[in-house]
Amino acid sequence: MTNWIKLLEEKEDEIKERLEQLYEKACNPNTTDHRLTFALVMDEEGYINEETSTGNTIDGKVWEGKAIYVGAITEFNPLNFEEEEKEFIFDSLRDEEKESYLKWRTEDTIPISVYDVIDWNEETGNRLLNNYIDDVVSCNAPEFAEEEFNRIYDEQIIKRQEKEISKQG
Repeated sequence: MTNWIKLLEEKEDEIKERLEQLYEKACNPNTTDHRLTFALVMDEEGYINEETSTGNTIDGKVWEGKAIYVGAITEFNPLNFEEEEKEFIFDSLRDEEKESYLKWRTEDTIPISVYDVIDWNEETGNRLLNNYIDDVVSCNAPEFAEEEFNRIYDEQIIKRQEKEISKQG
């Protein structure tokens, strides 16, 4: 029987690094309603494989008990946080850009967004979009990796305890 806890402990740094990469991949401003899920699967040898799916699927080795999921995340649009995005835009635009952008805006009914800035000036808007995504990833990916690893590790401890209890009684 595989000692998943020991394997998780041995592979902790690699798993966390790979989870940060998954977070970056999932951070997609062009995501649609058909979102992808990115997952990491670790087999009994400690080999970690990345999988991408669009629905409720399960890896064959996980199904057979020969591997476990060590993390997963579904695509998300980082631009869905209107107030944060607006603040980021105004903090990132140079004074002359900000002035020109605000003059260009003709309607207050359209929310201020990176896409609105792209409509105004594609080069500036794309610069802001890339910087915003980099900012979201660098701020949130390490925390996501830590939390996801701890969740998986705790799951394995609980499973081990449940097995020991079932053996006793």
